[in-house]
Amino acid sequence: MNLFIDSSFLLSIIFEEEGSDECYEIWNSGKVRLGSILLSIESMNSIRRAFGFVKEKKVTSILKEKEQFCEVMLSEVSLRNIDSTIYEIIKSKKEISGCRSLDAIHIATALDFKRNSLSEIHICSTDKRLRDVAKKVGFSVLPKKIVVN
Repeated sequence: MNLFIDSSFLLSIIFEEEGSDECYEIWNSGKVRLGSILLSIESMNSIRRAFGFVKEKKVTSILKEKEQFCEVMLSEVSLRNIDSTIYEIIKSKKEISGCRSLDAIHIATALDFKRNSLSEIHICSTDKRLRDVAKKVGFSVLPKKIVVN
């Protein structure tokens, strides 16, 4: 199974949020994992925002552990850079405007991967707006049900 990974999905696993067990199972079922370079930026930034401002030794240790885990997970994802092709997809697909700008970049990147793939690509996200827009442009989304965030 080919999976396009959104940062909400990866962060659910890293932060062990409700439903993260299912997300991790989906992750492990992926034959190919794809993403935008934004995945690495958003994930690392979110981890640092969550733990980076606290100076306690225990929290610093958790921060390092989460960062390392994130790096391991990201090493399993083929990341695509953002370029004019992604911009052109966003311009041509009006439906993409139904989500935030960074999410639009994720969806446009997934559409670019889809255009160049012979296999179906599933969008993995726990973000309701991104999931809704992904469905409008023809993707199946995983997990099937989410805890709305």
